[in-house]
Amino acid sequence: MGNGTFNRFAAGSTALLIAVSLSVIPVPQASGAEIYPIIFPVLGPTQYTDTFDEARSGGRTHQATDMLADKMIPVVAAASGVVGWQHNEIGGSCCAMALHHDDGWASWYIHLNSDTPGTDDGLGFGFAEGIVSGTHVTAGQLIGWVGDSGNAEWVGSHLHFELHRPDGTKFNAYESLLAATVIGQPIQSNDRDGDGIEDPIDNCPAVANPRQSDGDGNGVGDNCDPWADVPLDYWARSSIDTLFQRGVTVGCSTDPLRFCPEGNLTRAEMATFLLRAVNGTPADPAGLFADAPDGSWYVPFIESLYGLGITEGCGTDPLAFCPAEEVTRAHIATFLIRAMGESPVDSYRGYFSDTPEGAWYTPFVERLHELGIVAADGRFGPNDVITRAEMAVLVDTALISR
Repeated sequence: MGNGTFNRFAAGSTALLIAVSLSVIPVPQASGAEIYPIIFPVLGPTQYTDTFDEARSGGRTHQATDMLADKMIPVVAAASGVVGWQHNEIGGSCCAMALHHDDGWASWYIHLNSDTPGTDDGLGFGFAEGIVSGTHVTAGQLIGWVGDSGNAEWVGSHLHFELHRPDGTKFNAYESLLAATVIGQPIQSNDRDGDGIEDPIDNCPAVANPRQSDGDGNGVGDNCDPWADVPLDYWARSSIDTLFQRGVTVGCSTDPLRFCPEGNLTRAEMATFLLRAVNGTPADPAGLFADAPDGSWYVPFIESLYGLGITEGCGTDPLAFCPAEEVTRAHIATFLIRAMGESPVDSYRGYFSDTPEGAWYTPFVERLHELGIVAADGRFGPNDVITRAEMAVLVDTALISR
């Protein structure tokens, strides 16, 4: 990587700041190194060198880029994301912050201005209005101004800029700064999806949804909320979405689309979930089960599940399936182990306080734990009836995402 000083606005440069958002100024790249795309964070004359990993006092290394600039030059978000930690105590620990990018990366902004403009009193606030922990900002949005807060008081005003990979390791930002998009003025709108609606009042802030359509009236735009009864923050939402996308479930109703997550699961519904999850083909009805009338929607699924050895039915004389019976956690452990092609444990382990030695379901439950599908946190609840949401998570964990 290059290590000479780079002056973003050197004398004689023909690239002028244009007062239009996302105006691109061509800049040289020092090498073919990995580039992380960002907005150039300092909107004014800036000098910086590649000092990443240089030695510092106390045996530490400098894992950032120091961008020398005059106080009160605007600093903008290098990418869209959510404000994380902040040092925001006026007259004390001020002013620095982290920004958690939407793609999992992060950037840190340290030594933001802490002085009343025109002074060095340490009594000014270093963040733009509305920049507080938990707020989502758009790439290029104003977050603060260059300053000399913290331990920069005696070394001159500058922005200490860091990039962090999703795994938390620090990334040399120098090449990415050289290749960064330069804008002429801060982007005023906090509008992540570009639909003209500010995120704080947008019912679908990450997906373009210009009409703010919300047909089910649950406060979430239809473009990002296919379920009328499963909120975005519902604990099983991710697994429910996965099963829907894979065709394992079509919901419990379609107009509007509902999943009925808190509804108890029946054996007929369970058979459908499992067969689709293992990519099984519904069988031609053969009248195997005495309690499954010809023409019932579930017959092809339960008969195919029987043929695969995943179920043995609920009775043998005559052969019965009990399609309307609710499924317990003990039952689902048995079905999942068979659907995964696994075998129950061959000796008692004692993982759960309520799965005793000798119970028909205990070997299956204990094997499910050993496979990492369920945690051993005291009790298993073998007789508890399972909900559709719980089933979605278990099927996703055991048969799809595992």
